[in-house]
Amino acid sequence: MGIGFSSFAVADGRVFTTGHADGKDTVFCLDAATGKEKWKHSHAADLGDKYYEGGTSATPTVAGEHVYHLSRWGDVFCFDAATGKVVWQANVQKETGANVPDLGLCRCAAGA
Repeated sequence: MGIGFSSFAVADGRVFTTGHADGKDTVFCLDAATGKEKWKHSHAADLGDKYYEGGTSATPTVAGEHVYHLSRWGDVFCFDAATGKVVWQANVQKETGANVPDLGLCRCAAGA
């Protein structure tokens, strides 16, 4: 999965988590019974290892047929949970002009 502090979200026989590797954050969808990858989505992201190891910090959120991911840099994605198709995406920092805190917009308990 790579570096990160995401936990797991489980719904409808799927497991969702995130990780950082090779300059990219990745959202993974795994089959809950077999652990096999169903889909993944990667996007370029800085590791952000200023005060700790860096990597992803937020656990994906499942609501109905959608999965949501917020990166520490403000990238928000809505995915179709079954296929991984991006339904919409935005960047909170760019949309609002908000400053990104040193630990990112989403932090794990260890980095809080």
